[in-house]
Amino acid sequence: MAPPAQTEDELPSFQGLPASLCKKLQTGICTGQFQKITCSMPANKRVRHLTAKPFWKNGVMAVQWERQEVDGKVFHKNMTPKAAFETLMKLIKSGDYRQYHLTGEGTLALKRTKKQKLLISDHWHITSHGTSLAMQTGQGHNREKHYFFQDGEYEPFLYHLGISDKTGRVYDKKRAKFRQINRFLQIIEDIYPALPQNGTLYVCDLCCGKSYLTFAAYRYLTKAHNRTVDICGMDRKEDVIALCRDTAQALGYDGMHFICGDINDYHPPYAPHLVLSLHACDIATDVVLYHAQRLGAGVILSTPCCQHELAAQLRANVTEKKAANQSNGQTVSDPTRTQGVQDQQTTEDASHTNPGQNAEHTTQPILSYTADNLLFPILHHGLLTEKFAAVCTDALRSTWLEAMGYEVATVELIDPEETPKNLLIRAVKRTRPDETRCAHAKEQYKAMCAFLGVHPFLQRYLPQ
Repeated sequence: MAPPAQTEDELPSFQGLPASLCKKLQTGICTGQFQKITCSMPANKRVRHLTAKPFWKNGVMAVQWERQEVDGKVFHKNMTPKAAFETLMKLIKSGDYRQYHLTGEGTLALKRTKKQKLLISDHWHITSHGTSLAMQTGQGHNREKHYFFQDGEYEPFLYHLGISDKTGRVYDKKRAKFRQINRFLQIIEDIYPALPQNGTLYVCDLCCGKSYLTFAAYRYLTKAHNRTVDICGMDRKEDVIALCRDTAQALGYDGMHFICGDINDYHPPYAPHLVLSLHACDIATDVVLYHAQRLGAGVILSTPCCQHELAAQLRANVTEKKAANQSNGQTVSDPTRTQGVQDQQTTEDASHTNPGQNAEHTTQPILSYTADNLLFPILHHGLLTEKFAAVCTDALRSTWLEAMGYEVATVELIDPEETPKNLLIRAVKRTRPDETRCAHAKEQYKAMCAFLGVHPFLQRYLPQ
């Protein structure tokens, strides 16, 4: 019989597990922050191993246990996350398995020795608000069937935005957008516990464009959670704003309003609970992140588009270095190749009797190992420079948000085969920011900028 559910804030120690680890297991399993649990070294020799994986059904998380026996037979059992936690605790108590391995963001390993001592190796990271890895990484089984909006079911906003026809059938050319909408709503579902659970939800979409995902967010929050939602979309294009206003009016979405203007001049009467920034180009993403933080946003969801700022600065650094080297009589090659030439010339000097024969070569200065020439194998390829700059840009953005007191993760918005611009930055403001952690992120940001020799837009807003 399974042990009774634990409802206390702090669970007692259990079979050698510290109380804090019991609580961590309860939180991590019940919020789906794991990919797989493997129970091995069974006492029953007919059993090979037992595993558990999270999955989603009709928008609700569940856990599937799978027992594989040595004769090839496989048995499955589905249960709630709470029941899965209780089952795991029962297994640990029974001693049916001697080893447990949990994977997620990091790993947790438990092993019971023959003397019944429990060995613990804990490198598993979870968040307090809960972020389902099954949803985040797309590993829940039958995910295609568990979209919030289904192909073939009429949804007014999808029809008005030209994604489906009046019967609800999604147009072939819009299927990628349809999948993107559903994936985005899964991400909102993940961060929903971090939003206020009562009262009006205030949402801002800065640089909103045609607002596909904004309309989806409004419909989802009002339909799935029965919330009163106030969404403000802002963009500088008058025709786009007019289209969004007409669509909201046609749908009867009274909680949506749109403003044509510059986000630098935007001063809402409230601190937004959620700020969206979806495919804002280049430093427009940085401008949004700055203003979202300035306004005190509780959650930020940002999908960067193009990241040209750092690419231009990195290329300029290399160009300036080349000019400086050429004026000093230096070559502009890979420093390892330059070093190899020097070694070869030194050998030749030792084998020749004429001391002046190689004088020109032996006095040539060698390139120093600075960031710009260490990165030469990347920066002398245009495509690689763009990709490298994009990764560095989003890493710096994430670190800047951490320095400002946010808990940050980067996740995939949609299959990279459909679009290369599929990264989403998810930032949740910590209730009590850790000053040491913020200071460390600040120093990391400054160190990375110094190493690359760049000055990103957000650097000027780094706390002093």
